[in-house]
Amino acid sequence: NVGGNFNEGQQQQQQFGNNFGGGAGGGGFGGKGGPPTDVSTRIFCGGLPQTCDDTKLHTYFSSYGTLTDAKVMFDRSTGRSRGFGYVSFADAEACESVLQTSHMIDDKPIE
Repeated sequence: NVGGNFNEGQQQQQQFGNNFGGGAGGGGFGGKGGPPTDVSTRIFCGGLPQTCDDTKLHTYFSSYGTLTDAKVMFDRSTGRSRGFGYVSFADAEACESVLQTSHMIDDKPIE
């Protein structure tokens, strides 16, 4: 600890917690701060085919329960899919049921 004592740093960590990349009140993985999101209802979808857009992702996963969001990530400069996205469910039970089986969109297995 440059310019201060070790105990001072420990006290600050105990007071404010340990926010890895999330800023004050952070979300953990480099978020913009604020309250953390409920990760028990949000899943990562990797290995998406280039033919998959938000609508197709929403349509596929809505059969498991009510969705609050379905988003495919696109490259800003090329407009092409980056091959992954996120799906958020209204309740944790639907999210858990999705994780119990394998999935395919347009004949491509997704993670």
